Amino acid sequence: HTVRYGYYSVIIRAAVAGLGVALAPRCYVAEELASGALVNPLGLDFDSATGCWLTVNAQSERSPALDTLIAWLCEEGRRFEAAG
Repeated sequence: HTVRYGYYSVIIRAAVAGLGVALAPRCYVAEELASGALVNPLGLDFDSATGCWLTVNAQSERSPALDTLIAWLCEEGRRFEAAG
């Protein structure tokens, strides 16, 4: 089940509410990361004009589905970077 939103603010609020994960530029989630409302489960920071952060609700537990999503996103990111 996929839900897509047109605004980062909606995506971030959904992640804070525990409704899923958010892919967003760091500047959009800096306050939520600082407050602990969201966490960066990968612990990675990408220095890229097109890069994003994966964030999840700090209270959410890791699941096999989330781990699969994270692995896939990392692989796609590596392929994107390798393609230049």
